[in-house]
Amino acid sequence: MAKALYLVSPRSYSGKSMLTLALAKDLQSRGKAIRYFKPMGPYPARVDGVVTDQDALFVAETLGLTTPPEQLCPVPLTEDLHRKVLAGTVGDLLPQVQAAYAQVSAGADLVLVGGIGAMFTAGTALGLAAWQLAGALEAGTLVITGYEPERSVDELLAAKHLLGDRLLGAVFNAVRPVYRQQLESDVIPFLTARGVPVFGILPDDPVIHSISIAELVDGLNARVLVGEAYQDELVERFAVGAMQEEAALSHFRRIVNKGVVTGGDRSDLQRAALETSTKVLILTGGIYPTNILLSLAAEKKVPVLLVQDDTLTTIERIEVMLGHLRVRQPRKIERALELIRQHLDLDKLWSAAGV
Repeated sequence: MAKALYLVSPRSYSGKSMLTLALAKDLQSRGKAIRYFKPMGPYPARVDGVVTDQDALFVAETLGLTTPPEQLCPVPLTEDLHRKVLAGTVGDLLPQVQAAYAQVSAGADLVLVGGIGAMFTAGTALGLAAWQLAGALEAGTLVITGYEPERSVDELLAAKHLLGDRLLGAVFNAVRPVYRQQLESDVIPFLTARGVPVFGILPDDPVIHSISIAELVDGLNARVLVGEAYQDELVERFAVGAMQEEAALSHFRRIVNKGVVTGGDRSDLQRAALETSTKVLILTGGIYPTNILLSLAAEKKVPVLLVQDDTLTTIERIEVMLGHLRVRQPRKIERALELIRQHLDLDKLWSAAGV
């Protein structure tokens, strides 16, 4: 079988998909023949009568791959499969995964294998846990993790225990500046001495963790009052308008490239938002703003969205969306490629992966 690099994480939403795309693009720039494979997928999608995974389709399309959907993700996590698991009528799925992988990997220098969810739990009921897949695919495994002082070291040592020699090492992702020195001086030497090499530390980056206005419109079921032409813009931060105008203006000035969420009846805060670096104005409560406000927003090329939910509910929905972000904007992928080339020892990683 072709060599495989399996990307997993101790927790969900740790940046596996983004890092997979960036690593794949780096390999393609080096002239390597790469493939992408996702053993199981949590977002079923039907293509020409075949059920596969929608995120896997996006990754393959972005990389210019033409893998048949039934090979790309052989075990989509459908409701029917869930019922069969609970009924105890699902057989051994590993041979199915191995057969699809053998077809996908033909002629490849390296296959990037996408993990899902948290590696210590995802796929266990299916017999497709991370350690089982790593062994079945003979895959070198890369653990992508954030850094939390009270748990990250334990998680990586647990990953080493489960994966054994299949663990190639780790990458710390989306690390806040306050932790970098501790990682470099204490944590990484500790892990390296215990057989967990670290290939680098990727910083927390606002572009990577941004969300497009179009995604907000869709996720919030919002009505676009002005600014439909600017929905591809990325929002890096959010601010809630719930204070007096003078305090709001000072607060808004400290946050750039932001979305402001405020009540539709707070015209004072709406004006304050438009006087600062605001990418989108989200008005809650279904209250239509004044025409003067809409004219000002149009002049400043700031989309105004109207939602029916109250401000607290809207913020909660945005937080859920940020946790489930999809990798859809080319700017994010290009930024991720820049970051891995700046902050990861890619030569060391590719050598460990055998390419």
